[in-house]
Amino acid sequence: MNSWCLGGGAFSPLHRFGIVIAMGFGALTVATLRPLQAQDRPILVIEKESGSTSTVTVQFDRGYASVAASVLSDIGWSVNDQNGALVLTAAGEIKVSFRYDSPFFRWDGVVLQMADSPYVTGGLAWLPLQFLTDFLPRRLPGLYDFSSERSLLRAANLELLVLDDPIALDAEDDELESDAVSGQSELAHELEAAPEVPFSGAVETTQEEEQVLASSYEDSRVVVIDAGHGGEDPGALSATGVREKTIALAIALEIEKALSEESDLEVHMIRDEDRFVDVWARGLTATEWKGERPGVFLSIHANSFPARREARGFETYF
Repeated sequence: MNSWCLGGGAFSPLHRFGIVIAMGFGALTVATLRPLQAQDRPILVIEKESGSTSTVTVQFDRGYASVAASVLSDIGWSVNDQNGALVLTAAGEIKVSFRYDSPFFRWDGVVLQMADSPYVTGGLAWLPLQFLTDFLPRRLPGLYDFSSERSLLRAANLELLVLDDPIALDAEDDELESDAVSGQSELAHELEAAPEVPFSGAVETTQEEEQVLASSYEDSRVVVIDAGHGGEDPGALSATGVREKTIALAIALEIEKALSEESDLEVHMIRDEDRFVDVWARGLTATEWKGERPGVFLSIHANSFPARREARGFETYF
C-alpha cells in the first residue's frame, strides 16, 4: 500500500508570515518551473497537435510561476473577464471560472484549489502556471500532456473534446463567495431547514459501540519534512524582508529535531540547507523513502501579506 497517513501540528508564525503546513498523499504533483537567473528567463513551450510550437514567458512577479491568461486563447480556449472574474470556456462544453487573488476556482461547478492565485497586473490577467501544467493534464488527459524535463505542454485540438457523464453535483444552489478584503473564498451551500421534531429531553443510548481495531504494524513510521522553496527559489517576501525559504527551513529543522526523539519514527528532510530541489523530485524522493510503510509528508510554506501586517496564525491543508 503506497499511501501517506496524516498527522498534524501547529507552529507560531514568524516575521509576519502566515505559516502553511501541507500534508498530502503520495507523490507531490504540483508542477512548476523554477525561477532562473535574470539572464535566463524561464519559459514554457506549447506544442500544438499541428506540430507548431509557441514559447511563453513565465513570470515570478508574486514569487510563484505565472503566465498570461491570454495564453489559453492560443490553444482554443475563450478567455473573458465577467464581472471581475476570469472565465475560460472550451468548445461550449467546459466552463472554468476564477476569482482574482483566490486560489479557489470552479470547473463546471466543481470547486478546486490551486497552490497560488490568479491576479491582475498592468491591466493583464495572470494564471498560476500550475493550471496549465497540472490541472489541464489531470482534468483532460486525452488533450494535454506536460513534460517537466522539457518544460513542454502538448495540446490537442479542443474540437476532439468528448465529455463523460458529468459529475453528479448540484451546483445551482452553490455559491463561491469571496472576501474582498482577504481574498479568501469559501463554498456556501444553501440548505433547506429541517422540519421541527418534538424533543423530550431524554437521551436514547445503545449498548452497541463502534470498536476501533489497534494497528498490528510494529515497525517505524516515516515522516518526510519538506521545507518549501530554497536556493534560487526564494518564495514569498515578508513585510520585514525575510524570505519564505528561510522561514520554511527554520521550521522544518525544528520539526525534524523534535520528531527525531521519537523512537518509532524515521524522519527524513527533503532539504536541510539552502538549496533548490525540483517540486517533482520532492514527491518522488519522499515516496521512495516511504516505500510500503505508513508515513506522512509535511510541506512547510509561509504566506506573506504585506498589505495586512496584523495578519497572524497558521493554516493546514490536507
